[in-house]
Amino acid sequence: MRLYLMCFAGLLIGCTEARIETRVLVPDVPRDLRTPCLSATRTYQGVADAALIVTDLIGDRDCANSKITATDIILTDAENAALSTQKQSWRPTTPNPRFGL
Repeated sequence: MRLYLMCFAGLLIGCTEARIETRVLVPDVPRDLRTPCLSATRTYQGVADAALIVTDLIGDRDCANSKITATDIILTDAENAALSTQKQSWRPTTPNPRFGL
């Protein structure tokens, strides 16, 4: 009887369809978002030059923050698209009256 149950369970497992589907999504990130924000190197000779260096650093920080924000928007959209396809993929394509679906 145990052998019958094991064989029957094996047959039932082989009759089911695979519902897990793996998809690799690669979002398209533009090339300009991948380049670093670098300012020109300046020589320090006085307080005015220090103010210019600080201004350049603030500009670089704003440039980097805007690129991070744009990249985050792209990746968030890709994640939301992946989640929406995952939510839809678990549902059976045709209803089965035996199981009440």
